[in-house]
Amino acid sequence: MYGPSLWILDTSLVRRLLPAAVAGAVLLAACGDDGDRDAGPAATPEPAGESTALAASEDAAPLAEAALPDGVKPVEFESVTVPLQTRDGRSLTLLLEVADTFERRTRGLMFRTALPPASGMVFAFPEETLGPFWAKDTPLSLDIAFLDEEGRIQSILRLERLSTELIAPEEPYLYAVEMAAGWFAEQAVGPGDRFLLPSTVVGMPD
Repeated sequence: MYGPSLWILDTSLVRRLLPAAVAGAVLLAACGDDGDRDAGPAATPEPAGESTALAASEDAAPLAEAALPDGVKPVEFESVTVPLQTRDGRSLTLLLEVADTFERRTRGLMFRTALPPASGMVFAFPEETLGPFWAKDTPLSLDIAFLDEEGRIQSILRLERLSTELIAPEEPYLYAVEMAAGWFAEQAVGPGDRFLLPSTVVGMPD
């Protein structure tokens, strides 16, 4: 999410950093890592009621490293294949990098300039949060789906490239999935649809 950077602020982090925030400095956890992805068109959604498999390319799993600014170290991410079931009976398959530690959540999709088809990042938190995201240093516009503990989409919000506007949902969430801007609309995916996240996708505490 960023070519730099989409960041997210954990609730626990907010409590620790409140004095600094009052002083005018806001520390956010990012939504992106340092790898770069080749761009590709999103698949056209199937008509409602039909079952389809939108397969993510396994070749896209090991992403090429993006050029990082001086002094910025690489952050490694694992990738998982995640089914997405829609309420109208369709099934999509996504390849998601996992941001499950503080370091990974902070880097997120930073320094990315493109995402492959049906690929994105899932952020896993140790507990429900209302922490906001932003797209500072992120050259990609992104859509972020906020999920409950069962992986159901509660809401989807837009992150405009390079924007420092803080974006947060109205309901607490446990997971968040970032995809290229427009992906959810193109696939007719929305609230109530469910990501079947593997049990290995668990948010680690700071």
